[in-house]
Amino acid sequence: MRNQFHSIKNYIIVCFTILIFTGCAPKVWDYRVTEKAPKINDTELSNMSTKEFYSFLRKKDYDINYFFSYTDAYDVVERYCKLKGSALLNFDLQMINNKYIPTTNGISGTYEFYDRWLDYGVHYGCDLKETNEFIGMIRLESHLKYHRNVDDLKEYLIDTGEFLKIPYHSYQDEKDRKELLRISTTTQIDEFRRVSNLDDLVKIAQYKKTRRGTYEATFFMEFYNKQFKRVYSDDICVSSCLKIAVLEHGFIRRDDVKYYGWDFQKELGPSRTTTTDGCTCVGKKYLIKK
Repeated sequence: MRNQFHSIKNYIIVCFTILIFTGCAPKVWDYRVTEKAPKINDTELSNMSTKEFYSFLRKKDYDINYFFSYTDAYDVVERYCKLKGSALLNFDLQMINNKYIPTTNGISGTYEFYDRWLDYGVHYGCDLKETNEFIGMIRLESHLKYHRNVDDLKEYLIDTGEFLKIPYHSYQDEKDRKELLRISTTTQIDEFRRVSNLDDLVKIAQYKKTRRGTYEATFFMEFYNKQFKRVYSDDICVSSCLKIAVLEHGFIRRDDVKYYGWDFQKELGPSRTTTTDGCTCVGKKYLIKK
């Protein structure tokens, strides 16, 4: 009888110990991807339709609209967008009308189920103008729950349902307007007196961006004041130089050229301009076409 009691007692202790350790052990993350994408040359990649490209990138399905891709998905998507005459741009959902669009809320719950913390998601978008399609991607960074810097993961989730398309365009439009507002509210100088307010500048920029043809476009990357001291984003000389660019071709940033469906034909060389208020703008001149 005593032996039987000890056997039952030992059995209970073993079961309880197993329960403790299995209950506390982190669950296995089912969506883990450790492989790089298969090798593919530019010709093969550029000939792929978007549907074929998704099949190539797909590694593990998350749901009907999203799948996890390879560890080098960013490089592959960036190449594909470039070959299709576009550009892969990142965007901040928190900047859209000062509201946060929680596209990662659902996936955050999934991470928690698997005992992981989702640190943050970085959103990317790519407009394919020729086929009127959109590629969305989220880079997700997470770590093991309660253990900072343990089992850190950087993963790529591909959006096949174009859920990121509207936030992507909203972000680009709002970013343009905010930057044009900053430029338009600086002290007016002689050659820009006709641009008296934001609406005028927006109209000019919109016209320049949507026209068709081949034009020269200068993009400034360095800015100097009257003393030829280099200045940065919050200086009036930066605004003066960027206003020259907007009035010339409509763009503030070089990356926006691809976003609006333009192509770079060739680089024409360095450019240097001095404004009437003594600012010096240094950059490069290109030939762009739409």
